[in-house]
Amino acid sequence: PLLLTGNIFLLIFVASLGAEIPWPELVGAAVVAGLIVLVIGPLGVTAWLARWLPAPIVFAVLAGAVLPFFVDLFTAAGDEPLIVGSTLLAYVVAARWLEPRVPALLPALATGLVLAVATGETATIASDTALLPSFVTPELSISGLVIVTPVVVVLLTLQANVPSVVY
Repeated sequence: PLLLTGNIFLLIFVASLGAEIPWPELVGAAVVAGLIVLVIGPLGVTAWLARWLPAPIVFAVLAGAVLPFFVDLFTAAGDEPLIVGSTLLAYVVAARWLEPRVPALLPALATGLVLAVATGETATIASDTALLPSFVTPELSISGLVIVTPVVVVLLTLQANVPSVVY
């Protein structure tokens, strides 16, 4: 389902709801969102929807999903200043001197991972099997289907390049 709705917004949105809604229901919502995008895309409704929806609403939905991750960055900086500070520094340095040859996210990710392993912060991972892919049977629920609406709206409008139209 994530491939049908392939967008970083969906990943952020799903991650932010992980503690509130069971994973199978999130997968079911992602499947429904993917099917809606798959049907609406070829019909040409995407461009109409992008024109009809005000860009600030689309950006507000996106910002609402991303904001907790930025807030958590500052919380984590207080808990793990070495890891967070070094990762941010690696990102800024790479963005300044390595891009566009190397995406700044790669050195930042490498720095964060190396420091997390070196400081023992990876010990909280329960087991290696938690990292392996597994099949999840999608479940449909009212709460899961309610999730579909903002996901579909943002997917369709962002895929229709609303950000590039506004800026």
